[in-house]
Amino acid sequence: MLTNYATRQKIRYLGLILVASVIIVGIATRGIYAYNAALNTYEKGVSELHDTEMLVAEIQYSFKLQVQEWKNILLRGEDPILFAKYYESFSNQFLTVQEKTAELSQFIGHNPTAIEVVDEFLYIHKSILSEYAEALLIYKNNGFNAGLADSHVRGIDRNPDQLLISLSSYLNTEIVQKRRDLDNELTRLEDQLIIAFICVQGLSCLILVRLTGNILKANLNDRVTGLGNRKCFVEAIKDLTKAKQPALIAILDINEFKIVNESCSNSGGDAYLRNIARLIEESLDDKDSVHRMGGDQFGIIIIKNNDDAQKVLKDINLFIESFNFSYADVNVSLSSSISSIYLCDKEGTDVEEILNKLYVGLQIGKTKGTRQITQYTKENGDIAWLQKQLRMVHKIPSILDTQSAVLFKQAITPINNAGLDTHYEILLRIKQEDGKYASPGLFLQAAERFHLITQVDRYVLTHVVEYLVKHPNDQHHYSINLSGQTLSDISFVDFVRQLFSSPLIPVERINFEITETEIIKNFSTAIQVISCLTDYRCKIFLDDFGTGMSSYAYIAKLGLDAIKIDGAFIQNIDKTEQNKAIVSSIVNLAKNMNIKTVAEFVETEEELATLKTLNVDYSQGYLLHKPELMYQPVIENTSKKIVDGAEVLLSNKA
Repeated sequence: MLTNYATRQKIRYLGLILVASVIIVGIATRGIYAYNAALNTYEKGVSELHDTEMLVAEIQYSFKLQVQEWKNILLRGEDPILFAKYYESFSNQFLTVQEKTAELSQFIGHNPTAIEVVDEFLYIHKSILSEYAEALLIYKNNGFNAGLADSHVRGIDRNPDQLLISLSSYLNTEIVQKRRDLDNELTRLEDQLIIAFICVQGLSCLILVRLTGNILKANLNDRVTGLGNRKCFVEAIKDLTKAKQPALIAILDINEFKIVNESCSNSGGDAYLRNIARLIEESLDDKDSVHRMGGDQFGIIIIKNNDDAQKVLKDINLFIESFNFSYADVNVSLSSSISSIYLCDKEGTDVEEILNKLYVGLQIGKTKGTRQITQYTKENGDIAWLQKQLRMVHKIPSILDTQSAVLFKQAITPINNAGLDTHYEILLRIKQEDGKYASPGLFLQAAERFHLITQVDRYVLTHVVEYLVKHPNDQHHYSINLSGQTLSDISFVDFVRQLFSSPLIPVERINFEITETEIIKNFSTAIQVISCLTDYRCKIFLDDFGTGMSSYAYIAKLGLDAIKIDGAFIQNIDKTEQNKAIVSSIVNLAKNMNIKTVAEFVETEEELATLKTLNVDYSQGYLLHKPELMYQPVIENTSKKIVDGAEVLLSNKA
């Protein structure tokens, strides 16, 4: 009986322990899930707050540019060309302020106080436009009297400027409070998790201790290297910022780590990472730390002054590069790139913002080559510009899908020979929601950086073909710029052949502009692409000629029809003998090879007159023709029909 009782007691205790274990696991799982959900909410909230800050700053910047362009009008407006240039820039900045302020309203729609200030700013800012218009009439009607015109509008920008300052101050206060609330919410949830674990601990202390230990280890340690993981890295940065401890924070990225995985398998890759982790640890002091961020990235914290910490990073970079990893029969040596930021008591305490700066700095460093150590500073304009590109890159597919990228054209006009035909270069503009057209600078740079420019090139070519099919009476030639990525993409040949498959497409009126620096990136592929285009009787222009190191060597090989002389040599050519001599030599070379010449960025009559004496064939620039709308693609995807062979569109035309 006693034996049976003891057995029953053992079974009962084991049952209780099992139930306690299940409860602990259940609570732990739900707690971790709730914490991760709250953390995601926190990250989203911080991102929205950051976007709001950036948007207010952009509004202030655009407003200052608007005021500056007004001053430029008054200072240089007697020249009709400069007047048009600065008035267009003034108008664009005015519209930008209105658009971004309207966009800000959506961000702060839940805040009545901020909305009231924004609405007041929008109203006042819009109302002063008529005052500027009256000032322009005064300016023109009184012999371009800048003082009289300026006195009419003097001070009207003060009230909007003060509203922006007060709005920025108010939003900064709100943002600080919001961040504090988010931190408190996470802290409250962490406290609740701790209380829950303590309560459950009473059911089975031994099991809870073991389970909690396993959870902490899983949450804070990397399985492969045994280092602290990303979360541990984040928490360490939080501790530093709260304690206002000066330190250097860095992210190290192994360049071309895929070589190890591909040649040594995943187990070899793990072994390499363990070696690198140990190498970095040995380079640091006891108070410093290294964490594995995931993949081939490590987070490093160095508690030293900035100069000494930078020396440590340089040593780590050198040690990694000199480390020869052997696995089975493979020997591999790789390099690393590092992005760093030095935290001091003046630096912000938002950890995600710090990490964002580090990742952006890492991208900038990689564009400059391997083995780079990039340090973030507030004076580094590359950081802010890349952040804008990161926001733009997500919009590119939508812009192309909605046909918001619009074709403009600018004339390439004969100078001396009236028998030559006028050509046009195709330019892109981005159509905004209000129907205005914006410069494509940021759009094209983001597409180039993030390898979407080939899609843009195909989009432009497709719609030029579409335009020519729909406008058979237009007999002009149109030139399209091709990026280096497209020239390096052999699949572009198949795309062109499919697009040009119909005999009804006037392919001989399509020209292509290429640059030497883009050709030499992948010369063999570029030659195949160019050969395909010339097979269709398309003309090839060499753009930005004179800026490359070996332009003359490529002229004979490429079968060029025209050389476009870079605008740097055209500017002030009437006053610069050196530029005149360079252009003269280019023209003589081109004449001997039966190649036409085009002068870019012609902006004054004096420049044009000088180009005539130098026998340049064509000129292009704002003096002769400002870019104008050529074609607005329709929303219905007729472009896809053209890409698929132009059969539907052309058969309808026939």
